[in-house]
Amino acid sequence: QAKETIECKKLDNFIDEFSNLKKPILLKIDTQGYEMEVLKGAETLFFDKKVLFVKSEFFLVPFFKENKLLGHQHVYLHDHGFRMIGMQLDKNAYMQGVRSKIPPMADTRLIYGGDAYFMLDPVMNKLNADVLLRMGIISLALGFRSLAISFLTDSRLVSEDDLIDIEKALEKLPLKKRLKYLWQTLPDKILKIIRR
Repeated sequence: QAKETIECKKLDNFIDEFSNLKKPILLKIDTQGYEMEVLKGAETLFFDKKVLFVKSEFFLVPFFKENKLLGHQHVYLHDHGFRMIGMQLDKNAYMQGVRSKIPPMADTRLIYGGDAYFMLDPVMNKLNADVLLRMGIISLALGFRSLAISFLTDSRLVSEDDLIDIEKALEKLPLKKRLKYLWQTLPDKILKIIRR
């Protein structure tokens, strides 16, 4: 199979376009093992605090040549003032070695990857009101609801009445999400009952 080398521009090459942005900045990366190269190509953007959140695909095992793993991303972003705040482990699980007849329902399969979420750490960085407001908006978009309320409150750019209305709206969950949450928490609840 033939291989072709493609020259790519770094995100830092677009720094002028980023400097004029006055809206939330979320960097979403899904580059099949080259996530670290994208992060390194945004060095200036990170240094200038232009990126507020990162959602990046990660791997726990090296599937690709020179594939960097989750730990590499975590350390790199931490060194640039970011905090890891969540993971989605929804990639297909796998079995090691000999295939077993044990069904997936009765087994905990191995995880090879997922998506990791990072935010500019408000403890490590001094953030102004505009940045806090934008971080609140991005948090909402990503589903981090209580984090969003915290940022919106800290920004002091949203009125108390509006915050109350936003929080009331965010408390409501569609039936499908409530059932999914109950289903996911059921094993822990059963385990607590058994241990009594």
